Amino acid sequence: MNLGSLLTNAKLTITLPAGGMTILCIICLWAIFDKRGEEGWKAIIPFYRDYIFGKLSKEPKTGKRLMIFKLLSVFVAIGAVIAFFVIFVGGVRYWDDNTGMMSYQPNYPTVAIITAIVLALALIVITVLILIWQIKLYYRFTVVNRAPGWITLVFIFLLPLALVYFAFVRGTDLDPFPPQIHNDI
Repeated sequence: MNLGSLLTNAKLTITLPAGGMTILCIICLWAIFDKRGEEGWKAIIPFYRDYIFGKLSKEPKTGKRLMIFKLLSVFVAIGAVIAFFVIFVGGVRYWDDNTGMMSYQPNYPTVAIITAIVLALALIVITVLILIWQIKLYYRFTVVNRAPGWITLVFIFLLPLALVYFAFVRGTDLDPFPPQIHNDI
């Protein structure tokens, strides 16, 4: 077996399950949105679905922040890639008479280095904020739907399983955790 077919098989081994999980999550979000009174097609739009999920979690501000910061992270990541590209691709090629070969003198522009470092640090901060807000939304969603609090951990580590639970099992006879009723006096 040659290297090309091994790499192709490795790509398929990774991308097919990931694509399947993405489609499963979209189907489950569509069902959740329909159950909660939102249009299901909103689950297809990548960043907007975070805002809608925030509305369903009774945290629309957090959903809006999550949507904006995910969009921002895309642009910051693109900027960081461009800055690193400028750092490592820029340079001068010249003929070295001593070796009789073409040589390369790298050029590390200070502005590009500083920009790349700042953008990389910004991306780290944005990612941490996104994770915190995402966990907050998961927790609020479980509270709003009167599910046990530990289901938040299922959201964090097994998202497709949690979405299937809330989309197709929650509120039916198959539900192993019926909604908890609190009698507040």
